[in-house]
Amino acid sequence: MNYGAHNKPDEGGHVLITVLLLTCIAAILVVGIQHEGIGQMGITAKQEALEQALFVAEGGCSLCLSHIMAGNSIPANISGSIGEGTYGAGIGAGGNSAVQNYTIASTGLVRGVRRIVTIDYVHSRSWAEFALWYDHYSGAIYFQTGDNFNGKVHANDYIYIQGAPVFQQRLTSAQSTWGSGPASAVFSNGYQLGVTSMSMSSINFTNTASTQDCLKASANLILTGATTVAISGTNLYLSNADRHWTNYNYTIVNPSVMTSGVIYVASQGSSTGTITIAGTLHGRLTFVADGNINITNHIRYANNPTITNSDDALGLISRQDVIVKSNCPPNLDIFAHIIAQGGLTSSTNDGMFTVEAYDKRSRSSCSNLNIYGGIVENFRGPVGTSGSSGTGYLKNYIFDTRFKTNPPPHYPVVGDQYYWGGWRDSP
Repeated sequence: MNYGAHNKPDEGGHVLITVLLLTCIAAILVVGIQHEGIGQMGITAKQEALEQALFVAEGGCSLCLSHIMAGNSIPANISGSIGEGTYGAGIGAGGNSAVQNYTIASTGLVRGVRRIVTIDYVHSRSWAEFALWYDHYSGAIYFQTGDNFNGKVHANDYIYIQGAPVFQQRLTSAQSTWGSGPASAVFSNGYQLGVTSMSMSSINFTNTASTQDCLKASANLILTGATTVAISGTNLYLSNADRHWTNYNYTIVNPSVMTSGVIYVASQGSSTGTITIAGTLHGRLTFVADGNINITNHIRYANNPTITNSDDALGLISRQDVIVKSNCPPNLDIFAHIIAQGGLTSSTNDGMFTVEAYDKRSRSSCSNLNIYGGIVENFRGPVGTSGSSGTGYLKNYIFDTRFKTNPPPHYPVVGDQYYWGGWRDSP
């Protein structure tokens, strides 16, 4: 007998079972791969929707910012569609701050997937954040050894540097090259040339139709013609011929002016609105003049912020010049943020902070000009001359860092430039 013939069907069965097993395993693998591919495609699709929803939510934030910049009413809610998605966004007033600020929250929705973007402390840029800002000057005025700025410095014109001045915040210029330097200057936060030029034309003195805060409309008190201001703590003594006031204590009838007040001195006919000012302030005030602001003595705070906590703040804003008069004492203190806008006349030399007869006063009769605050000016004005036979004052300028977030009342902003304090998103 051929027993071998009987073995073949068994061998064939084993081969068939093996093939079937391998086929099943392969099928399972294929199905698994297919499921993994489908799952991966699902993850990829969800990730794509998440990214698109973030884009849509950010688009809603941008439209909210446009709403704010247009001067529209707030609080506000806006909604719409961007691409495949829809957004719903809201604008609310921010928390307590001297700077008007807002909170924006925007939800983006794409194919059932949502993303929420929240932006806190959306605020415009205040001129008070500058330690020194100027548009142009005549000739070359140098930053030199001994100059120390712990706030932002910007020039639309060329910057000239000699020696080793110190800039603790970023130095910027609208020019693409140096006028001279940078020599041995210290830039603690770097510098940038060729930035966008800025203009003080956005400072709104009288235009109530503008979206920018109108200084005259914000004023607690409007006077016309030459006005003398003597500050003594919480007392404000005003002399003004138009009102027939001589050392009139205005705070008796309006004490709240010392907490967040604006006093505007306007021109009328042939009478130019000028301010002559000195004294020690305990409060928060901004003075605005159509003409010059003349400083005749120390301007100080009752609580000196260099040695103690202080809420005192002063803003001096002129449409012409801010002038330190020749009768001022040596080692003069001026605690204030100062703007000399220069828009009253067509003269390009208007709008300077300067010292009267700076080139005729001996150094012994002047010594230091101590400014604690900041200076913004159209035309960079001189306060003294350098060298062994120098005249006028030596500069000792210290930026009041409180003004970055807490400037004097109703301080003007830099056009339509907005910043935010925090950004976050969530699904």
